[in-house]
Parts: sequence; C-alpha cells; structure tokens
Amino acid sequence: MAIRHDYLTVYEAAERCRVKHDAVRRAIRKGELPATKPFTRVLIRQEDLDRYVREHRIEPCAETKFAYPSPAAPKDGSFRALMSETEREPE
Repeated sequence: MAIRHDYLTVYEAAERCRVKHDAVRRAIRKGELPATKPFTRVLIRQEDLDRYVREHRIEPCAETKFAYPSPAAPKDGSFRALMSETEREPE
C-alpha cells in the first residue's frame, strides 16, 4: 500500500483543525472519524477529515443572543447567599 499525500497523521489532522491530537484520537476511538493503521501509524484520509468537520459545523441561530446570562439566585447555604446576608445585615 503506497502512502499518498491525501492521508494525514493524527498530528497533522490536529494541526489543521487547531485542536490537540487527543481530540482527533478520541473522534477515531468513538468511530466518528474513520482512520486506518497500515503499520504503526494511524492515518486519516483528507476527505474523511473534511467530511467530519462539515458534519460538526454549528449553524448560528437567529434567536441566539451573545450576552452572558444573568446570575442565578443564590441557594441557601451557598457562599454567595452568605455574602449577601452579611452585606444586608451589618453587625
């Protein structure tokens, strides 16, 4: 089997996607990203990597607001609740 230039190593695929190589290995292990191991190297076809990236694309939603949510009300016994009580009742 001749190794062609349309195959990438795990590290090359990770570099192209700007992720750690562990993330690529995890996708392979989960069966989400096809790969082959002809000898000692795991190889990924460029077209399989492109397909994986396309399938995991996140489309923006028109209703999405890019603001942080307001903080939740403090629960009894939480640090925030204790701090707000001490701010309200100076002794």
